[in-house]
Amino acid sequence: MSVSAEGADAKQSLIELTYLRMRNTQDGMTQRTNDFLSKAYLPALQKGGVGPIGAFGSMIGEGSPFTLLVTQFPDAAAWEGAGRKLGEDKDLAKASETYYGGPLQFVRME
Repeated sequence: MSVSAEGADAKQSLIELTYLRMRNTQDGMTQRTNDFLSKAYLPALQKGGVGPIGAFGSMIGEGSPFTLLVTQFPDAAAWEGAGRKLGEDKDLAKASETYYGGPLQFVRME
């Protein structure tokens, strides 16, 4: 076996997978969570220099509904710094207060 020169020079990064497990509820748990993610959380991550970011969901099937977030960081220091930057984001803090102050947001986060 041989390794190509391209493979040897590949830049490493840290990829985080976050599953938000939800239920189909009358108060719209899935819609509220996806609205919060798309309008507040993901833009805050992007302002903090995180990317690329992917968000995927499923409404039908085993383990559904869920939303899967895929975030990429250049290294562990950037991953750690992103959490600090999120804590300092005033727009995210305001949206989080509304989101977490209402009905149950999700059943489990993995």
